[in-house]
Amino acid sequence: MPQKTSPEDAVPSSKRHGRGSERSGKPERALSDVELLAEIGRELRSVYNDLFREPVPEHLVRIIERLEQRKGEALP
Repeated sequence: MPQKTSPEDAVPSSKRHGRGSERSGKPERALSDVELLAEIGRELRSVYNDLFREPVPEHLVRIIERLEQRKGEALP
């Protein structure tokens, strides 16, 4: 059974909390919200890269098509 992980597991603890680097012992500056979100995005892309390449299941394609059709009908 795969081990459960939290979203924080994707970001190294030194970046997560703005703590010093374990290698150099020098403190790192805390990441800004934009930098943190970019780092999270990179980590998620690396984790889900294979999933993104998979085709969308047909039943979801049909649902999306119906939603787009309704959206087109609602426009004046």
